[in-house]
Amino acid sequence: MRQNKCILFSGGKKYNINISKRSDVEKQIVMSKGLLELSSRYYEFKRILVKENEVIEPFTGIARTDIFSETFEFVLPCRVRINRIDYRKKTVEFTVLEDPVSPSADLLISEKMRRSGIWMEIFDPVRGSCADPFITPFEIFISLSNNEPPYSGNEENCLEHAYQYISEIIDVTPEFRGVKINFLFPESWRKIPETQGNFTFHCIEDKYPAFFPGVLFTQKKYLYGFSDNSVRYWHFDFITLEKIHQLVVKNEFNYLTPVDVFNCNDYGKLNIRPWTLISDLVENDLDNRVIRGGLLTGLEGINSNSVRPHDRSLTFISNPKTREMLQFLRPGFDRDSYSPLVASWYFPSRKSEVNAGLRGEKRMCIECGYCETICPARLEPSILWKLTKDRDERFYQEAIELGLRRCMECNLCSYVCPSKIELGHTITAAKHNYFIEQEHCRKEK
Repeated sequence: MRQNKCILFSGGKKYNINISKRSDVEKQIVMSKGLLELSSRYYEFKRILVKENEVIEPFTGIARTDIFSETFEFVLPCRVRINRIDYRKKTVEFTVLEDPVSPSADLLISEKMRRSGIWMEIFDPVRGSCADPFITPFEIFISLSNNEPPYSGNEENCLEHAYQYISEIIDVTPEFRGVKINFLFPESWRKIPETQGNFTFHCIEDKYPAFFPGVLFTQKKYLYGFSDNSVRYWHFDFITLEKIHQLVVKNEFNYLTPVDVFNCNDYGKLNIRPWTLISDLVENDLDNRVIRGGLLTGLEGINSNSVRPHDRSLTFISNPKTREMLQFLRPGFDRDSYSPLVASWYFPSRKSEVNAGLRGEKRMCIECGYCETICPARLEPSILWKLTKDRDERFYQEAIELGLRRCMECNLCSYVCPSKIELGHTITAAKHNYFIEQEHCRKEK
């Protein structure tokens, strides 16, 4: 059953999109070629260890990073040939030569996560990056639904499966036996289990971004926005929980991830290998753009991009054929903005400030207060943006005092801004830079 909806964003522009259930079509696609993206807003591998035309054995280091508490190498679970390396974009094209190999059953869970790639699907909601696999978390938050459009979430019966999966994982993993587990599920589900031991069930209103752990932090139910590196949180969804259960309890891993595809000929769910090229999945043309992830937090993708392990949906959006004329008569309020999500299709290779319009003009904050009203973390995004947009370290401390670390990265501030300033992008980048600097200082000591 398909339901037509209209997504409204980017200066009031309307984009038509078809929302379909995951059960409409289900396919399994295994491609031999892929593209590694070694730099994103969640992680960054600065040093590439392989060379072009080199054949790499399973679990051999391809790139290295120091963003975690220990030196970490990126690996693939299969034998591959390196075809091409782009050192500027930090991408590696490869061809799979043999089927993937499951990690050995006697390995530590941190090593299993590294070899399987699951670490890229587990996030630290405080730092806004991938969680450190070498540090056992203080608490784990598992979102059993997702209300960010266009993703439709999971069925109600997944709550019972989630409870069973995490119980079996704890039974075989001593590291997690003292960890507190929090299940986040919508209030529309009628079954509300009682808190049992280290398990807590949070019934949350079905309203974006309710399933971000930051909402609970904002309600002061948990510590948040602190500088104590000894306290860590993990956050992942039900799909990742299924993968961890398969890896830890069953000691097997099929390296396929479910991806919902919207507004394309193949509606429904694709089970694919991570790093598969988008161009190999579906036929695309210049009239469509691809959003990897949700429409508020996702990123623009083109044919040369790949599907990352944490991507849960691909949305194809048809661009309007015509643009509003005489836009200069209506400044600031309904013009398109230059955004990684919205307008980069028009100028994919053009360099421009992220808070600039399509013609490069500066966007001015009009102090309307919309961003402050919508912010679920109760921050003042316009002030944080002014303090961090020029990347001047002199103003970073003031931004920290005003709650920069509590940003949930939901991008609602960018969505409601009438001047179409990319507030969320700037604030998120500043938050990530702060925690990276803190980690480097800790290592130097």
